[in-house]
Amino acid sequence: MESGLGRVGRASTMQRDEGEGMSLGNLGDLGNLDLGQLKQYLPDVNFPTSKEEVLSKAESSGAPQEVLDRIRDAVPDTFNSPEEVLQAVRGRL
Repeated sequence: MESGLGRVGRASTMQRDEGEGMSLGNLGDLGNLDLGQLKQYLPDVNFPTSKEEVLSKAESSGAPQEVLDRIRDAVPDTFNSPEEVLQAVRGRL
C-alpha cells in the first residue's frame, strides 16, 4: 500500500513539472522567444522606456511569469528598444 502512495506522489510531481515547463504555451524555451511573440506582450510601449513600464505592460498583457521574471531581473533600468527587452528575456542582457 505504501508503494502505491509513492507512485501517486511521483505521478503528481511529474505532472506538476510538465505543467511548469508548458506555462509558456507554444513559446517553449525562452531562448526561442522571438521579437514578434514578445511584442504581443508590449502593445503601445514607446521606447526608450523604464523597466517598470515594460514590466507593467507585459503583466497587464498576460505575459507568462517566466517572461515577467526575466524583465524584472534585467540589469538595465531603461530599455531603448523591444530588441533590448528580448535580449534581457533571453538572458543575454
